[in-house]
Amino acid sequence: MSTKVTINRLATGVPGLDEVLGGGLPEFSFNLIAGPPGCGKTTLAHQMMFALATPERPALFFYRPRRAAAEDVALSAAIRLFRQRSDQPVDPIRQPG
Repeated sequence: MSTKVTINRLATGVPGLDEVLGGGLPEFSFNLIAGPPGCGKTTLAHQMMFALATPERPALFFYRPRRAAAEDVALSAAIRLFRQRSDQPVDPIRQPG
């Protein structure tokens, strides 16, 4: 038995993007926006949320900040220095608290 399901499309508030997406984002979809720093990911996400969110259909925005490259280099240097002076293994994920 096959049942055909209609997937509604939600306009993003960006007409050109809606055209590329075939009418907008699929309703009830989970969407990940990825790209290099400064390319407009957050602006695009906010635009879509402002266009789509209603009291009956709220939107949720997750943001995962990334450490700056300089912080990554400093952390790596600190880990190497600690390893040279200690016999204990270092977990680079868990930072001292």
